[in-house]
Amino acid sequence: MPARRQFGLHGHEVIFHEYTHLLFRRNDRIWPLWLKEGMAEVYSTFETTGYNARIAKPIDHHLRLLTQQPLMRWPNCLPSLTTRPNTMSVTGRESSTPNRGCSRNF
Repeated sequence: MPARRQFGLHGHEVIFHEYTHLLFRRNDRIWPLWLKEGMAEVYSTFETTGYNARIAKPIDHHLRLLTQQPLMRWPNCLPSLTTRPNTMSVTGRESSTPNRGCSRNF
């Protein structure tokens, strides 16, 4: 997986990301893609130390993208917060996105 090497991802991050999709699969029809992927990214950082567990650690490659990409204007994203995709394509991306102004490929 070239993307894993490019971003320095370790196997456990990918496993936790994909396992989160499995755990939240009942929400697939009601959650928009940005929320499903966001939750999977939050839980991909899961780590334990003794009796403590931690999630939502900042992800280095996400922070780099935020510094390199211009931020989107809020009004462009607003409609996508309240609409759901009609169908999903084979690649897992929304195939019917009501507001394309908020879509980014990273």
